Amino acid sequence: MKIYFYLNNEEHTPITSFVELKTNPFKIGDSIHLKVDEMSPDEYNKYEGKFKLNMIKNQHEIVETFNYKTIQIISESKFVRVMSNKEPLLTIEYFCDIINQ
Repeated sequence: MKIYFYLNNEEHTPITSFVELKTNPFKIGDSIHLKVDEMSPDEYNKYEGKFKLNMIKNQHEIVETFNYKTIQIISESKFVRVMSNKEPLLTIEYFCDIINQ
């Protein structure tokens, strides 16, 4: 099962995702408190050049947008990916609003 969280009912605004969950602990109406951990310099130093600069910029934007914020699930979408040679894969997408600024 894969679970994705999006902001403002838009698939182009990801908050986070879970790709190996066995059960779903979330439901519409849930409020979820977010805490964003900073990446350490050791983690940044694994990358070089523009990629490293983009990684630092993106992490800063994630912290500014989501750190210590509360989101509320307002709607969901579910779909199953079926392939003849693999087990079906359930994907749940939750669309959320930030309820505290």
